[in-house]
Amino acid sequence: MKRRKFLKSSITGIICIGALHTFATEDSTGQDSEVSVSWDVLPPLPNDLGLGGPFVGVSNGALLIAGGANFPEGFPWEGGAKHWYDQVYILESDSDGTYRWNTDSQLPGSLAYGVTVQTESGVILIGGQNANSVYKEVYRVEWLPGPQELRIETLPSLPRPVCFSTAARIANDVFVFGGQDSGNPDQVLHSVYHLNLSDLQSGWSQVERWPGPPLRKALVIAQQEENREYLYLISGQTLEDNSSGEKNVRFLTDCYRYDPRRESWKSIADIPHPMCAAPGLAIGDSKILVLGGSAGRHVGKNLKRHHPGFSKDILAYDTVLDKWSKIGEMPTAVVTTTAVHWQHKPVVPTGEIKPGIRTPNILQGTVAV
Repeated sequence: MKRRKFLKSSITGIICIGALHTFATEDSTGQDSEVSVSWDVLPPLPNDLGLGGPFVGVSNGALLIAGGANFPEGFPWEGGAKHWYDQVYILESDSDGTYRWNTDSQLPGSLAYGVTVQTESGVILIGGQNANSVYKEVYRVEWLPGPQELRIETLPSLPRPVCFSTAARIANDVFVFGGQDSGNPDQVLHSVYHLNLSDLQSGWSQVERWPGPPLRKALVIAQQEENREYLYLISGQTLEDNSSGEKNVRFLTDCYRYDPRRESWKSIADIPHPMCAAPGLAIGDSKILVLGGSAGRHVGKNLKRHHPGFSKDILAYDTVLDKWSKIGEMPTAVVTTTAVHWQHKPVVPTGEIKPGIRTPNILQGTVAV
């Protein structure tokens, strides 16, 4: 892999977009929610079109955005071909507020629509696809700020290729849920794969599946409930046969809690409406935020550039109360990206704002609980 030392650009400061979403909304318990989120914009991705389906993580203080796809030759309804990237964009910041993009690292190949798992020793990139195939390879990448290099380690491959899945980690245990194992959209998986990072030689194993339909484009978040950590599987989409024998996409409100110690599942409160391909993260000791998503309201309408965009709703789940509430809206609804904690704040970088249309913007939130 070619490694160079070059800083693409330096940008000072954060642009405030003036979007303060503070809500004391009443949830279904009759109690007031006290979560508020305000949003700023960080320096935009140095890819003017933005990316759908990139890998996103944080390594040694830097924000990593790798791979992804867009349509540089025209919108898909105009015949534009999707382009797949191996580029790794790395955003660093200094104590004086100066931001720098490094664009001199590449993945082993062009990939998008895989999943990312954050660890203390790097960011794990799992699966993904490009124009040629869907992949089962797994890598751990680590940014080395001294030499300005990206170190790439190969981890055990999944038992099967996977894209549009979702993944999370508790301690040394990584779990991958659902997705699809080919580029065929008329296919969806009902599988959970597990890898123990302290026992890589044993590779991946399959564990107990959730008690619902196969799904893809779901969200899974690790969070606590009464001082124990669980995995919360949220929304997604599945496929159903119609009367003509064709496959219809059904957007799900199903939500489940997984206990890795007991390998047991429990149904929890449904999300108020579907939120597919949604970014989300854990906040505090008992909250999960879903930061916009696709509710499926405009599927099949062929709206092209007139698509109104995805749901901007910010939905909060309380793991102790088993309750959902709407606490605000995103400045822009973004899907097929991953939210991360960077510099002690939630960050939602790039992603898809309408079918076929991406954004280079990087949102940084401030959450008060």
